[in-house]
Amino acid sequence: MAHFLEKSSIPQATATLTEWNMVSDRIITARLRSQQVKVTVIQIYAPTKESDEAAKAAFYDQLQDELTTVPRHDLLLVIGDFNAQLNGDCSGFEVTMGPHGSGTRTNDNSERLRSFYASNNLCIGNTFFQHKRIHKMTWRSPGGLYKNKIDYICISKRWCLSLLDVKSRRGADVGSDHNLLVAKSRLKLMRSTPKPQRPRPFNVTKLKETPIAQQFQLELRNCFKILAETGGEESVENDWTRLHLIVIESATTTIGRRRGTYRNIKDNERCTNQSKGRSPVANHRSTRKTMSRALR
Repeated sequence: MAHFLEKSSIPQATATLTEWNMVSDRIITARLRSQQVKVTVIQIYAPTKESDEAAKAAFYDQLQDELTTVPRHDLLLVIGDFNAQLNGDCSGFEVTMGPHGSGTRTNDNSERLRSFYASNNLCIGNTFFQHKRIHKMTWRSPGGLYKNKIDYICISKRWCLSLLDVKSRRGADVGSDHNLLVAKSRLKLMRSTPKPQRPRPFNVTKLKETPIAQQFQLELRNCFKILAETGGEESVENDWTRLHLIVIESATTTIGRRRGTYRNIKDNERCTNQSKGRSPVANHRSTRKTMSRALR
């Protein structure tokens, strides 16, 4: 009932399938991985208008449970046979649907469809594009006497502008009384600038150990000796650059950098300084409180 992939791209699409779930005989979900964004597709088959209220309520409750599990940043598509006709009256639902519906009358399924997707920030893609009536119909009765538009492609409101067109293809041989429904989309993504990584500070506490401090001094002395032998008449900027690199390489070799992120290191240093700055009386009071709690 819905078609998104060319024949040549089916193997690549199969490789991008990360998970799928057969929820019920009316709902199946799949999640695809792309280079830009992950896509969650929910294929549904809604109860007909002749079904009882309990069956309709159970279906929409189950569909709501599935929508709540979809990650917020995913491109969400809800597609399939909704068994509902929508006319061009979009009053009060301008964000959810467009003015290009094809139904002549609405029923209970139509109202459920509009209200449900409005409450879940979904857009009914078929209704936003103007086509000839013959290109809107998605279902035909046996013999072709009656034709209706009951299949829809709904997309999350965040990605609604990426839809370029939704159109029915009558010529496709799909072995069904439903026509093939095709959606074209194009993603416009914001360029993300990578944040500069702040280098971790050196573990200068190791210099308190005499062997490591002597090794660091020896490393610097050897590097300075090589620099003096190979140095020529260069500018002050070049001399400073070489000196800077020598100190960094020597420190990396001997003492290394501290573990953890820069924020964790600063937090640890702040806690250490605060604990050292406490007065002996405060420490004594804290010890007495701890002992009294233990004796209770």
